[in-house]
Amino acid sequence: SSTTSNTSSTPATQGGGSTSALDAQYYAAVAARIQPFFQLPEIKTFDPALVTIVIITINTSGEVADTQIESSSGDALYDQFVLKSIEAANPLPPIPPALRKQRIEMGLKFSPGGIH
Repeated sequence: SSTTSNTSSTPATQGGGSTSALDAQYYAAVAARIQPFFQLPEIKTFDPALVTIVIITINTSGEVADTQIESSSGDALYDQFVLKSIEAANPLPPIPPALRKQRIEMGLKFSPGGIH
């Protein structure tokens, strides 16, 4: 087992590095929860280069407290689908007690290929 950790590639998290693996796991769990709801309609072909960045605020229970588009894709219809998929996936997984946070704010990047 290798103990070297390359911190350069992990996104910066507030509140020390000890929870970064947990943060990443939770982030992945949230993205995985929303993914099945993020089904784009086949009637319209969306540009694969589209990206909508959404800031989601999640309460301890996993309830979505706030959703804000930080960066629009420029396609209003696409942005609507992104927001609808988050609404449909609500509630999200509850915040793990080990993270010791009352609420989490996370940015999710939605492109037609998936959620990053």
